[in-house]
Amino acid sequence: AKLFVLAHYSRHIRPGMRILHVDSKDNHSVAAYSDDEKKMVIVTLNPWHVVHCIKYNLSRFKLTGESAEISCWSTDIDAACVTCGKATKKPMAYMQEELDPLSASLEFQHWFDSKTIKTFEIKGLEP
Repeated sequence: AKLFVLAHYSRHIRPGMRILHVDSKDNHSVAAYSDDEKKMVIVTLNPWHVVHCIKYNLSRFKLTGESAEISCWSTDIDAACVTCGKATKKPMAYMQEELDPLSASLEFQHWFDSKTIKTFEIKGLEP
């Protein structure tokens, strides 16, 4: 399971990206930005044993077009521990999902299951 968690950081936060300051009450998010790709990456962990909704405010940025594309990858940490090294028809680790585009409000929220890590790639933003 540790390697699935590491993948959320190492596959998305790449050399040359700037690590950004995150104004967060829980300190469970890391954000980085690529000037070349006009892409922001946010990795957030929900370490609690309860479902949690996290709101993201990206108003320090602006859209390069009418909206920005958001992709999301998710790992259920407890399920990844159970399925590691086993063949399974329904993997629970590092699954990709598409989300609605980021609107002009530059805010979105996302629900996290308990003990889950998620990575968001938001393409089409600039400082």
